[in-house]
Amino acid sequence: MEEYVAGIEFGAQTFSEKGICKIVLLHNDTMSPAPYMIPIGHSFPFSGLTAKQQEEATNDITKAVECLGIQNGPANVDLILDEKTNRIKIIEVGARIGATCLPELVEYHTGINWVEATIRNAIGETADLSIKKLAPVAALIIEAPADGIFKRYQFEGEKSDLLEIEVTAKPGNMIRQLRKGTDRIGKVIAYGESAKSAEQFVAEVRGAIKIEVE
Repeated sequence: MEEYVAGIEFGAQTFSEKGICKIVLLHNDTMSPAPYMIPIGHSFPFSGLTAKQQEEATNDITKAVECLGIQNGPANVDLILDEKTNRIKIIEVGARIGATCLPELVEYHTGINWVEATIRNAIGETADLSIKKLAPVAALIIEAPADGIFKRYQFEGEKSDLLEIEVTAKPGNMIRQLRKGTDRIGKVIAYGESAKSAEQFVAEVRGAIKIEVE
């Protein structure tokens, strides 16, 4: 059994070298509706807490990663700001790169190539973790409107302001409505003037993509 914690869910990407957590990058999470409540998007920079709460979260995440003995490479951290107690609770720490476009978002946001850093660290080389910029960016996955056979997709909007738009399903593929993360069939990534405006933009683009299922 697990305690149910109601509140704002958010996350963090961390990177460790020789047992020291070198960097913590907090990010906003966009969740699917109940009952599945899975991440369908993320954005940077993080905006869901006060500066003091962000500092506390960063300190707690650093301690958790180091106490768990994560020696090298990335970790994906899930957290919730408990609406009853106003306390931050760490829900999960996984010694892996985050999913749902997080490595791409880290690079667009900071200039750090998260995948390259992970590979270099794994083969004993020094990873470049220097932050080169702090650009607002957001991503949202593309999902099927219903279970069935994928026929085609249509998008009549402009692609010039997008960083990435991709539909990975091929005609004839069986696709499913979103019940878990691996049901995604594509992604949209874009910059914005703020994390919120980037989130709104990718949501508008996703809404303009029509998926045909038979």
